[in-house]
Amino acid sequence: MLFFEETIALRTNKVITISQIWNSLWQKVEQPKLFTPTIIKHQNQNIENEKTIRRELDFGSHKIYDLITFEFQKWINFEIIPNNDLHASGSLKILIIANNENPNSYSLKFVYNLKGTHQSANDDANYVEYLKSAYHQADLDCVKVIRNLVLNK
Repeated sequence: MLFFEETIALRTNKVITISQIWNSLWQKVEQPKLFTPTIIKHQNQNIENEKTIRRELDFGSHKIYDLITFEFQKWINFEIIPNNDLHASGSLKILIIANNENPNSYSLKFVYNLKGTHQSANDDANYVEYLKSAYHQADLDCVKVIRNLVLNK
């Protein structure tokens, strides 16, 4: 099991709103290829209620299934469903954080909770650092895409 979290500021020269951030973050659900270019296609299906979405991400050589839950303009959680031991299960929750000192300043908090890996993360510190580095880069890329979407709308 691996837990990792970090907060990255959405620095812009323009005043932005939580609505703009949410609409841009929501594109990670609606248009995941903007955030992960290796996705060939995806399919979303609402289930149970209006706040749960089952999604299939097709990478060509394999598919990933996840359940997406959210609280409007607050957070989105991506829960990976295990698929024939091809990948670990776990979750990524992205929260929109307002800066109390500056009401027009926001950050995104990324919270990873990896429930299983092919290799025990406790046995190899290098493996843990590799995962954290990969997650950090993915988070930076996500913030960059969201910033671009916010500023170009």
